[in-house]
Amino acid sequence: MTDWTTFAVASAIIALTPGPSWVYVIGRTVAQGHAAGLVAVTGNTLGIGVHTVAVAFGLSLLIRQSETAFLALKIAGVAYLAYLGLRTLRHGLSAGGDTPGRSRYAVILIEAIGVNVTNPKVALLFLALLPQFVDPAAGDPLTQMLALGTIHMGI
Repeated sequence: MTDWTTFAVASAIIALTPGPSWVYVIGRTVAQGHAAGLVAVTGNTLGIGVHTVAVAFGLSLLIRQSETAFLALKIAGVAYLAYLGLRTLRHGLSAGGDTPGRSRYAVILIEAIGVNVTNPKVALLFLALLPQFVDPAAGDPLTQMLALGTIHMGI
């Protein structure tokens, strides 16, 4: 198996592991249909892009090396999920997405990005995973990390 194939297999396993993003996508799909679910998946994928860029440019190292930054991200993630959960309890699964048309999908997209970006486990996972598959002899490490992140986004 090549390193890129190994990475693709690892990414598939990670993608199949349930987490907050799964819950968000399933909730939107059940409450608002397939289109809303696809928008939620797109938002989660864009969140992965944010994590990829953060790792590629070294920003995620701050989270790993600073207990304060990691704690702040954890608190932001918990607060965001609590906000979404409380809003859902108060207004049902259509909350935040009950506006007709494009604005409804924009809300779903932004929420899905937020669910993924504020998940500290994703940041640490990418920080641990991506560099293992970068081969300095194969060219620019930044380009390789961005390519690996793109593969994960596709999966």
